Amino acid sequence: MRLVLLLGGLALGCTAHVDRRYDELVSAAEVRANHETVRATCSRDGTLENCGLLATVVDSPRYQQWFADHYCVNLDDAACTERYSKLALAKLESRYHLADFTAVERRCSQRPDACDTLRAYELELLESHNDAASLELAETRVQLAEDRDAAKARRLGFVVRLLGRAVFRSRRARHHHPDEYSPAESADWETAPGSESGPVMSPSSRRARRAISGL
Repeated sequence: MRLVLLLGGLALGCTAHVDRRYDELVSAAEVRANHETVRATCSRDGTLENCGLLATVVDSPRYQQWFADHYCVNLDDAACTERYSKLALAKLESRYHLADFTAVERRCSQRPDACDTLRAYELELLESHNDAASLELAETRVQLAEDRDAAKARRLGFVVRLLGRAVFRSRRARHHHPDEYSPAESADWETAPGSESGPVMSPSSRRARRAISGL
């Protein structure tokens, strides 16, 4: 019985460890997803990370003038515009790396008015990017839950096999050494041989009774 309790405690400890590890991994996945998520606006207290639109800066006349002064020296307007567009696209691709650019471009071609400015185009990319981050988190949770359940099943199965062996050894020991496990050995009363009813006092109990009566 002591071994059974020990192994039972071991099983609970193993599965509890798996649950704790699952919680840690899910928490880490949620932190990553939160870090990946982009907010269109920033909070006033500045606590939000990865927030604000690139278009607010990149598409502003002040930034465009700064870009022309630093990166378009000796370039005509067409070449400067191309260089500026490449830089803006590189920034968008870096920030919205989870977005499906092909799907966004398809939607924009179907609804040109929805992507008529860099800001509108960026909002489409932001939505696609955040949707992908949420989907990735959901899939990670499902996979981690499956891994957790499989690990618990393996560990529980291992302990069950150990318990099975322990019970088998205990039953085999009783079969080969019945006297060692006889409950009547320590009893004060036992059934007389050949008697169908009426327990009689064992010899040891009778001797004890006689000794007590002689006091």
